[in-house]
Amino acid sequence: MTSPAVSRPVLRPRLSDGVVSDLVREIISGRLGTGDTLPAEPELVGSYGISKVVVRESILSLQALGLVVVQQGKRTLVTNEREWDVLSPVVQDAFRAEGRGRELNTQLHEARMIVEPAAAGLSAARATPERIAELMTLADRLDEIASSSRDLREFLRTDRMFHDVIAQAGDNVAIRAMMRDLHRYMSSNWEESRIRKSELPLLARQHRVIAQAVAARDPDAARAAMVEHISLASKIETERAN
Repeated sequence: MTSPAVSRPVLRPRLSDGVVSDLVREIISGRLGTGDTLPAEPELVGSYGISKVVVRESILSLQALGLVVVQQGKRTLVTNEREWDVLSPVVQDAFRAEGRGRELNTQLHEARMIVEPAAAGLSAARATPERIAELMTLADRLDEIASSSRDLREFLRTDRMFHDVIAQAGDNVAIRAMMRDLHRYMSSNWEESRIRKSELPLLARQHRVIAQAVAARDPDAARAAMVEHISLASKIETERAN
């Protein structure tokens, strides 16, 4: 006798999600600037056709993102962009939607240059044989795509898997979380800019060098190889943006 299938709840967007996205865009664009106050609660209720509870939930979400500060008994104020959580997907989406994607992209590349070489060094010092085998398999897959199908989407998907394994191999959950959030935005930009198929062999070789350095337990070589790779990625982004 077979067991009955377990039904899973259907996850639906919260009413506050749309309000948060709209207000994030207003702040990222500067239409609501530093020190400005958010519209009063009754105004937001009327504008969006939602309840006071949903408005309050939305404002708390904005505060969690560092975009506003809630003052007891006073109006909610927009914060300076130094306080914003730019690694949050909703904030990154707003930067892109408001034409500030290139600005954010430059800063994220700078962050990558700090975080990822360190992650590669940790991987070389800490990777298990299983993680090393995963890296080499992914490097093989990148070589195969670059030399045969040249499928850009598949190449980028494998690329993201490679960098995630680097993060996992370093055995540092904080670094892995930062790399995941950085790559979410960067990979979207690469898919939009459509890197050239002629660039895939070089990119594949760079991943191979990183994997080999990790396999050789050489942190210095792993860091240097990652710096070279990120530098090329940044150069490609800059050239496509101009």
